[in-house]
Amino acid sequence: MAQEVCSGEIWTDAHGFAAVTLPALAEGDLVVEARALADGVNAEVTTELRRRRFTVATSEPHVKVAWRVADRRAALGPKQLSPNRRPT
Repeated sequence: MAQEVCSGEIWTDAHGFAAVTLPALAEGDLVVEARALADGVNAEVTTELRRRRFTVATSEPHVKVAWRVADRRAALGPKQLSPNRRPT
């Protein structure tokens, strides 16, 4: 499981967009996830994390979105080895 750096919730505007600015402590190789908190609504990260800021969009306006930022290296997990390969 990825180590969470920070998380929160935000409402999208009348066009289905919202911008999130992370606290100054959020740094490193990070990955962002977003999930709409309404049934039948899709949410996606539309602008990648840059300068501690990213945007999300939903398929409908005025939707509450849960977002989470995690360390990308922790999200990848341990390296998988094939049965014929030895660790180096």
